[in-house]
Amino acid sequence: MSVLEAEALVQGLLSSLDITQTALQKYSPVSDVLDM
Repeated sequence: MSVLEAEALVQGLLSSLDITQTALQKYSPVSDVLDM
């Protein structure tokens, strides 16, 4: 795997995490628990 491929993979994972966190904040009380 090249460095560029690795960076693209990491960026994809980070964007997926951002989407997941946004969805949790919007649609569930999980974010309230995580803030504690």
